[in-house]
Amino acid sequence: MKSTVSIIIPVYNVEKYIDRCIKSVINQTYEKLEIILIDDGSPDNCPEICDKWSQTDSRIKVIHKKNGGLSDARNAGLSIATGKYVLFVDSDDWISNNMVENMVQAMENNDVDIVICQYIVAYENGEEKNLKTEVGERIFDSKEALRLLLQNTIITNHVWRKLYKRNLIKPNIFPVNRNYEDIYTVADFFISCNKIMYLDDAYYYYFQNDMGITKTFVIKNCNDYLNANKYRNKVILKKYPELKKDIKKSMKETKKIIHRNYIITILKKMHLYEGLEKKYKLLKNRNKS
Repeated sequence: MKSTVSIIIPVYNVEKYIDRCIKSVINQTYEKLEIILIDDGSPDNCPEICDKWSQTDSRIKVIHKKNGGLSDARNAGLSIATGKYVLFVDSDDWISNNMVENMVQAMENNDVDIVICQYIVAYENGEEKNLKTEVGERIFDSKEALRLLLQNTIITNHVWRKLYKRNLIKPNIFPVNRNYEDIYTVADFFISCNKIMYLDDAYYYYFQNDMGITKTFVIKNCNDYLNANKYRNKVILKKYPELKKDIKKSMKETKKIIHRNYIITILKKMHLYEGLEKKYKLLKNRNKS
């Protein structure tokens, strides 16, 4: 008998994209799903859209709640999830039809605790960027997975694109009222695991919605981003002090990212960034030719 997979989808102010997301989930080749839509006090038509979908598919459960942010919504979904496995999908993203089936198969055939697939960056204009690597299928222990997490390349600080064993997830694991909640959380997931499997196949479509917190990096978010990384590093260091050098290197890169985005934000406020960006692209194209 197939194991149930709980797919948790927080929903807020995405009426333009939510249908695409839900369609990709209900059309999975793996049918034994529990689909949890959490309406996080969305001010648009999302509450009604969620309710309509629940009337067409008995696997869909809808939670309507007061707005509490992404972490609070995910925690609410976890509180009612009954599946053996859990998958998180953001409501402006979507997934390949065979994602769940292939990742459950990888989970059970290899007796691992988490399966990670690669993802595709999708843009509003229809362009897609496949981030496929040459790593292939690999199984890592917790320490090696955390080392790669610090590099944020092959394994990234995203909660989505990962299938988890439900019994390894702590209650209320997502920090409420914090930005960059994924950075706070993924290390905790990995530490509770023995084996983590990486698949080079891309099943998750990460949509570049310009309203997202990670795409609108403003000055007030610099400290949030820094604090999230500090928390993650502290958690890793406590479990694996031998990763101290990797943590220092990661923190150096974090500060570079903050510094770069701080400068970009200032330039945008001064209406200088777009002009400089165009000049940079022109110079880059000249150097190629």
